[in-house]
Amino acid sequence: MQHHVALATIFDMLEVAGRADLKSDLLQEPERQKQSLLAYRSNPAVAADTLDAGLAELDKASSALVTSQGKTGQNGRENEWRMSIRGRTIIPGGACEFDLPS
Repeated sequence: MQHHVALATIFDMLEVAGRADLKSDLLQEPERQKQSLLAYRSNPAVAADTLDAGLAELDKASSALVTSQGKTGQNGRENEWRMSIRGRTIIPGGACEFDLPS
């Protein structure tokens, strides 16, 4: 039955990822982190090259989010095989190893 819980969790994550406000929140977070890290630039105990590498990674992640098309996780919802499994898991007895009589 643990596989049922794992599948239900994956489908719940796909559902949450499709929320319209999620992408805008995700786009704001790298900028907040960048501003937080820029405060360490004047600290002599912080390695500048490591800080710059971290800032570059944040810029790269932010750019990837900006250029992504459609809803977050859309490719997971467009997979017919996954959606057929989802359809089986949400009906009573759908996750059983046998078919229940109707």
